[in-house]
Amino acid sequence: PCPAGQSCEDDTNTISGDCTPGTYSPRGSAVCTACPAGSTCSDGAAEPTACAPGFYSIGETTECTPCPAGSSCADSTAAPVPCVPGTYSVGPQTGCTPCPAGSYCPDAAASMAAPCTAGTYSTGRQASCTVCPPGHYCPHVDQAVELTCASGTYSTGGETRSEEHTSELQSSD
Repeated sequence: PCPAGQSCEDDTNTISGDCTPGTYSPRGSAVCTACPAGSTCSDGAAEPTACAPGFYSIGETTECTPCPAGSSCADSTAAPVPCVPGTYSVGPQTGCTPCPAGSYCPDAAASMAAPCTAGTYSTGRQASCTVCPPGHYCPHVDQAVELTCASGTYSTGGETRSEEHTSELQSSD
């Protein structure tokens, strides 16, 4: 029989060469076979090895490729899928991480979520923080709590509390 990692001529089992990188041949097989997608074939004599989670291979390769930042690789046999707005991935990951409440994720390839600033909020999975509207104040960055300003107070928007109206009275003596 043909030795592992080699290709042989069918009728004589004469070795015709080593398997090329990204292919393999088990002992007794006369032909080298392309390494399947989702696997790596670093040694032409060994069976394919499955890619680790967060890595992928589209086939005929000697190494699995790490899933890049900003993408997910749930399917090790397919190309990476870009993260959707409001999620991020630092790579190599099988899925994108949802942006947590109180934070925003403007860049899917960012290494972490950015915190919302006072007067804005996010309930999670947001690409940007929501600005508190005029006439309201928003005391929490991680909750959609828009409180109406009390009588005699105001907010121009983006506030964590309302301000009192003040007027200066001039008196004449």
